[in-house]
Amino acid sequence: MKRKVLFILIGALLCFIAGPMSTDAADTYCPPIHVPPGGVCNCTVFNYGTVADTGVVIEMYDGTGDPRVVANDVQPGGYLYSSWPLPVHSDHWTAVACKVHGIGVRSRVSLECYATTSPPGIVGSYAIAVCGD
Repeated sequence: MKRKVLFILIGALLCFIAGPMSTDAADTYCPPIHVPPGGVCNCTVFNYGTVADTGVVIEMYDGTGDPRVVANDVQPGGYLYSSWPLPVHSDHWTAVACKVHGIGVRSRVSLECYATTSPPGIVGSYAIAVCGD
């Protein structure tokens, strides 16, 4: 009986100690969205929590291997975003994705892309991805 009580107390103590250390979620990945030439993509973090998310890093990728990186703190009720305008004079669509590191459990990430020009056959193109693990 004493061992069982000791085991429960040690387990509760470990949960109490480890709980505050796990406020940050793992990296959050947004799936790629295919964007026509001249389009724009925004990767946005919104903090619904009551404490700031510190050291948030947004990495946007367009398939070239070199990410566009934005880093800052996100205050409660605030947001951070990275915007990526794509070349107008391109002859192919581009897949854009984003990865976010350092957000709290109450923050959410989205990736939105839209066409700013009207390529042949595309009128008012718009796509959004709500991202999660």
